[in-house]
Amino acid sequence: MKLLAFLIIFLIVFSDNSIAQVSVKNEIEKQIDAELFPQNALAVIQSQLSNAKRIKYYIEVNNADTSYEVKFKKNKSLYSVEFSREGLFEDVEMLIAHKEFSNEIKSNIHKYLNDNFIKHKIKKIQVQYKHPSITLEQLNSLFNEDTQNFNISYEIEIAVKHEDGSPAMYEFHFDSLGQYIDKRIFKQQGDDNILY
Repeated sequence: MKLLAFLIIFLIVFSDNSIAQVSVKNEIEKQIDAELFPQNALAVIQSQLSNAKRIKYYIEVNNADTSYEVKFKKNKSLYSVEFSREGLFEDVEMLIAHKEFSNEIKSNIHKYLNDNFIKHKIKKIQVQYKHPSITLEQLNSLFNEDTQNFNISYEIEIAVKHEDGSPAMYEFHFDSLGQYIDKRIFKQQGDDNILY
């Protein structure tokens, strides 16, 4: 009997690795004054803020990590530039519409979603630009639509319905071709997570 109970528990825990290995995104953002933003990070982004609108500064706590973000509107696009606790560049995210995907990327993302969920609805899409050691010139080139020096991926918030009918909200990551990388269960803390 004990062996049967052990086998049932083992099968439940390890039968669906996709669920067992999903991390949780517990994110809280709080708006802060520019004076509380890391000064070395401000020095990097300052040239982009001179003609930007709706500039807001945030501290973000996500599980055990703390980072800083500046969000703004420039050239009719919404941007978020993230820095580590030490003020080192992490990434630039730009909000985009579903129609901005190429047909190949759109097809790859929808194939993954259709193969793994009975229903899905895309809530928010951000293209993510990363660079291991960015210079001011490279950052400026990004805002002039020169993305060749950056690693591009997509961060997409999607509401899904599983085979058993249970709903969930995930933050998915797809590579530059729309191939699945990973996902995290998205647990937004009330109204603390502010887009812009």
